[in-house]
Amino acid sequence: VILGTIGSSERMDSTVLGSTVNMAKRLEEITKKIGVDMLISDQVAKQLPNRNHCRLRDLGEAWVKGALRPLTIFEVFDQDPPEVRSLKDRTGSILTEAMGLVRTGHLEAALEKFQEAQLISPQDLPTCLLLASLKNLLEQNHVTRETALLDLR
Repeated sequence: VILGTIGSSERMDSTVLGSTVNMAKRLEEITKKIGVDMLISDQVAKQLPNRNHCRLRDLGEAWVKGALRPLTIFEVFDQDPPEVRSLKDRTGSILTEAMGLVRTGHLEAALEKFQEAQLISPQDLPTCLLLASLKNLLEQNHVTRETALLDLR
């Protein structure tokens, strides 16, 4: 990241530039597309000092505008209302298991896990998007190992 300040003594302005800033902006932009308040990359998740104290859901790999390869994304949902947190707590481990199955190429088993999560929380947009994307890929028989289910470009 590069931090720069421009201007004069009457008016100063600062900005930051760099791929890290661009990726943070892309993550912020896609929160609206998938109906969540906060997303972080796997690189950020790995650096959290007390990761066990944060509520995170693994949403798998996603194509993000400007990225050369899919980015692993996590939803942070500590700030959600208690009833929503409860549902996401219940579906979080199921989504983690489903994403592990996707990553290892066990897509039919992953489909069952996504369906299980959707039964618990039918209105959860990320689960609906992941499920629809996987169904679409399976129907088109257009599956490769390490498939990114979400294309958010």
